[in-house]
Amino acid sequence: MSDVGKAGSTAPGRRCTGCGSPLATDNSARMCGRCHRERRDQQLRPADVKSGFFETDEFSAAFDSWHIGKVFKAYRNHPHYLRMFGKPLSQEVLARWLNITQGHVSRLENGKAEQNIEFLTAYAAALHLPANKLWFALPGHRMRAQADEIVEDAIVEAANESARLLSWTESGAIGDLTIEQMVEEIQWASRNYLRVPTPPLFNRIRLLRNRIFDLIPTCRRPSRMAELYAAAGWCLSLLGWISTDIGAAHAAKSHLRAAWACADNAELDELKAWVRACQHTVSFWDGDFEQAAKNAQDGLQYAQTGTSKLFLSSALALDIARTGNVESSTSALTTAQRNAESFAVGSDFLGGPFTCSVARAAGFWSDVHLATGNAQPALAQAIEAVRLFERAEPATRNLGSERMARCQVVKAHLTLGELDGAREALKPILLTDPDNRVRPLLRRVSEIAELAIALPIGKDKRVVELGEAIREFKTSSRIEALEARSSEDM
Repeated sequence: MSDVGKAGSTAPGRRCTGCGSPLATDNSARMCGRCHRERRDQQLRPADVKSGFFETDEFSAAFDSWHIGKVFKAYRNHPHYLRMFGKPLSQEVLARWLNITQGHVSRLENGKAEQNIEFLTAYAAALHLPANKLWFALPGHRMRAQADEIVEDAIVEAANESARLLSWTESGAIGDLTIEQMVEEIQWASRNYLRVPTPPLFNRIRLLRNRIFDLIPTCRRPSRMAELYAAAGWCLSLLGWISTDIGAAHAAKSHLRAAWACADNAELDELKAWVRACQHTVSFWDGDFEQAAKNAQDGLQYAQTGTSKLFLSSALALDIARTGNVESSTSALTTAQRNAESFAVGSDFLGGPFTCSVARAAGFWSDVHLATGNAQPALAQAIEAVRLFERAEPATRNLGSERMARCQVVKAHLTLGELDGAREALKPILLTDPDNRVRPLLRRVSEIAELAIALPIGKDKRVVELGEAIREFKTSSRIEALEARSSEDM
């Protein structure tokens, strides 16, 4: 007797479009039950993919492009989904997995490469992208192998060579395109500091600085010479800032002395103001608060445009507070907060460390309150600073300053004896990428550990766990190699 028509029998010639197995006669669909369930589940969450999922030519090209949108396209067009759905995974489904809109997915796939490291890590986590193939580091993972770092150096050097050829192409003169190229590179580097891994960025700025100084002796036009000195000064200031952040104070001072000379030759007051801001920062983290205050005070006379005035006046209030002069620091704080009422958002040339939002200034103000023994207003001010950072546009959000403000929240909680509040506030800080765990941040988390141990419950299990987490955070920092390179490059 024929089995056709019996429950569980198969229909001749009809096979599942997903796995290719024969379909039951009572199944009028195009897929078997197992594939149908898998397809349904695929609509709800990203696939729990096997290790070979990402080993395709399309994925290889996408990861090498350093463009998350191209990775999305390779993901959606993967044979796994073509076999499962008979077509690519839709942008709508991918958007749901990433908790963004379909339009946002489209912009990411077809627009400029996303640079925000926090967004990139969130997308990578949602799609289970392998850490060893990424061009940025996931929390708890190292970046791509050393061979990829060599590739990065080659890419930067190739771009450097093209920029030199641009100068040659402009008929032996230093034309508008050459200056435009330099300005664009400096702005990109400044705005992406502490968003991308620091070592390749440092090297990129160093190469640009050298290229500018190669051009200066060939320049004969005074106006163009001033532009070159200004570009060199901004590069040197950024090198000085990074050197400070990695603990190479001696190297930072050398960079900044040269930056001041360039600013003087360019006759550019805005650059002078930020050089003094950098020098304040070097002295502050060296513990020389009186010299830091002198640098901030001197910088204020040049702070006529942009937000340098807000930064310098806020820094000055903190410098004075650290010297123990409570009355003068209170007066300086009032002045800084008054400056915040009139500053112009987006008026700075570079951005990144060379701009000061109210959020960044509020981090200084919180530190002033802590230094003068006022923990409650310090906590309120630090919480407000974090709130402002979180509301900022991703492209202008200063992640380095935000982390420092979060440290102020933790310290204020501990000063008030609020251990659980401190532990909760510390969690986002501990997620900082190891490449961006700079010396000032490490100093702040060390202060947090000291405050916790000094609590009456210093031997509490929660305090011990906090101390262990901070020790792990510090030992995982990867700035030592860059510190050595910075010292060699003075």
